[in-house]
Amino acid sequence: MTPTWDVEQITRSTGARSALVTGGDNSVTVGRRGLYGYVLTNADLTLYDYVATAITTDATVDQKEVSALWVRAEANANLISILGTLLTETVGGYLAAAFKKLFDVAAPVLTVASVNQTGDAYAAANTRLPAALVGGRVDASVGAVANDAITAAALSDDAIDAILDETIESTYTLRQIVRILAAANAGKLSGAGTTNPKFKGLDGTTTRIDATTDDDGNRTAVVLDGTE
Repeated sequence: MTPTWDVEQITRSTGARSALVTGGDNSVTVGRRGLYGYVLTNADLTLYDYVATAITTDATVDQKEVSALWVRAEANANLISILGTLLTETVGGYLAAAFKKLFDVAAPVLTVASVNQTGDAYAAANTRLPAALVGGRVDASVGAVANDAITAAALSDDAIDAILDETIESTYTLRQIVRILAAANAGKLSGAGTTNPKFKGLDGTTTRIDATTDDDGNRTAVVLDGTE
């Protein structure tokens, strides 16, 4: 048995159907089980889809017309064609517009010119970035930081503790020195006029400064306590 073929051509853009082949005999046998196929010459899979029907008049066959079980298609790899015909929409800014912008080979988003920036923005950034790393780190001047770039709200509690617990003088941290200075300037004083004046912390109980003086009031020894 050798069937004939009817082939319809469907225009992708409009859905219009037309009879392309009627009673075609360009039939081939495919595979070891005797499946039939049809070779369509000059097919344009970019613009059209095709539907084929195998037809036989053989009296021994019950099903006289059988639609093709497989349709061979090809992926459209032409970006210009895709952008111009397939990715369309009625409102700009949606998915199709994003793809069209990204894959626009005629006017690409990312170019050498867009990477090699010039102008005021580039000049401002260029003056603030170091020319090279120093010891594997960025060595930049804080003088270039804009006013109010670092606010109190931007500092975490850990950052504040690290600043206050930094050793400033001898073994005393900034936090401890503040406590000692507060005691000397605003704390309770005992032993005034003697050779052992003592200054209490602002808590009223901790002796922050325990001094030993000579008869002229010169300090000869001082014991400081800046602990919590």
